[in-house]
Amino acid sequence: MLITGEADLAFQQNCELLLVPDAELLGPLPKEFQLTVMAVAVPVTAREPEAAKAFIKHLQTPAAAKVMKRWGLEPIVASGATTIATK
Repeated sequence: MLITGEADLAFQQNCELLLVPDAELLGPLPKEFQLTVMAVAVPVTAREPEAAKAFIKHLQTPAAAKVMKRWGLEPIVASGATTIATK
């Protein structure tokens, strides 16, 4: 709607805006208005849990952070979340 002129202002996630031709990113909203939370987990039924854990660890590296920032995502930070396993 913004690009077609039907709206003057739009709010969208940076990673999605970067894919829109001619969209101009003016800047992020203040932190208190940024509500998107991403999570990653390894299900207890995972066929390759060690590979999944290694991938999650890789996502926390500086190299992965660089790629995430390039595509408008915030780097992953370990939260120290509690592991909950149910079967």
